[in-house]
Amino acid sequence: MSEDRVQVSGAGQSPALSPAQGLAVERSSSLLLYVARALAPEAGERIVVRHDPVRDGVVSLSVTVPTESLGRVIGRGGRTAGALRTVVGALAQRSGLAAK
Repeated sequence: MSEDRVQVSGAGQSPALSPAQGLAVERSSSLLLYVARALAPEAGERIVVRHDPVRDGVVSLSVTVPTESLGRVIGRGGRTAGALRTVVGALAQRSGLAAK
């Protein structure tokens, strides 16, 4: 199975996350997984959301979906992926993380 990735990144205030910011990253990951599974239900359990450790104040979330479902997650012209970035970024901002 070939897989591709959609990146969603946010920049933190400091290299170390506070407990509230850690919770925000976890909630953002859960939201991203929920929405990705809703967009591509045929992919089911093959959708994976991963967050990388903080490096230089940047928290990176990535969604891995099967190639046949990639178009549904990215959307026409990237609009769905852009909306995902906006929603996840707004959730992260509530705990002091800035998303770009």
